[in-house]
Amino acid sequence: MPTHPPICPNCDYDQSGEVATWSTQCPTKGQCSECGHKFEWSEIYEILSQWDSSIDWYAEHARTYRQLLRRTPGTFARLLIPFVFFRDINHRRRIKLWTLARWMLLTTIAVHLLVSIIGLPNFNDETFGSITPALEQGLWYGPIHEYAIDAIAALVFPYSYFTYYDGYHIFSARAYEMYEWTFMSVTALVGVGVTLSWIVLMCCAFLVQGRWDTPRKLLGRTALLSLIPPLIHLQAVRLIFGYDLVTGKTSENQWLVWVYVFSVVVMILWQQLIWTNAVIKVWRIKPSWPINLGGCFGTTIGGFLFVLMFF
Repeated sequence: MPTHPPICPNCDYDQSGEVATWSTQCPTKGQCSECGHKFEWSEIYEILSQWDSSIDWYAEHARTYRQLLRRTPGTFARLLIPFVFFRDINHRRRIKLWTLARWMLLTTIAVHLLVSIIGLPNFNDETFGSITPALEQGLWYGPIHEYAIDAIAALVFPYSYFTYYDGYHIFSARAYEMYEWTFMSVTALVGVGVTLSWIVLMCCAFLVQGRWDTPRKLLGRTALLSLIPPLIHLQAVRLIFGYDLVTGKTSENQWLVWVYVFSVVVMILWQQLIWTNAVIKVWRIKPSWPINLGGCFGTTIGGFLFVLMFF
């Protein structure tokens, strides 16, 4: 395990010089000569023990796929409240970006498969281009094939559907054009833009403060975590759209628009809480309110400008 000097819990100032003055025993209390913060030396050595350490509930620190699965509920539950999450996941904890990215990929696939179930009923309706009539006319027909194709269609729901044209084509894939939910999925890119904007902002802050030697992996961890809200929002849009189609797209479903708006707001707010808590607890920038306040407004605008780049 790497050796790290004892540091002040308030300003991270090296306390090795103070330790060197001890002659017979360790005092119980001390004071930082840099910032004047009073502390218990037991607190200093507790911080010292955190360097390169792992957290039992955190998926990034898992060693096996079984641990990834078991730690998923605890990781997600704490990430819902970034203040609680970053209370333990600070700059001293071990960083395993590949494990974090692998966990995000696996959980995204799992959630996508679960949400895809709501797309299955929509492909048994000729209105939305089920390929069943094509299969029944020959060339390739059987219950297993039918269910398999409908299952594949559900996986890409609602961004494409299958329709039958003539005897020369079994089926053809098209993008949904009859409804606005496909376009509304684009708002997930706002979350991507927010993440990119925060990365640029933090790099500028490190340059201004002369902290460019700050471990890049810390920025990578926060950026990956910040992409979780947009991924969840994307699945929320699929779920809302599927419910709307299953229930017949009636005028009574207008309330779903407000659910969508709520999902967008939660996505952006959740991302901002992740970044602002990281500024306070991971990078320990003081005072933190200028960069957090400006960052929340600036990166939100940056997120929407990022979407406009594609239109």
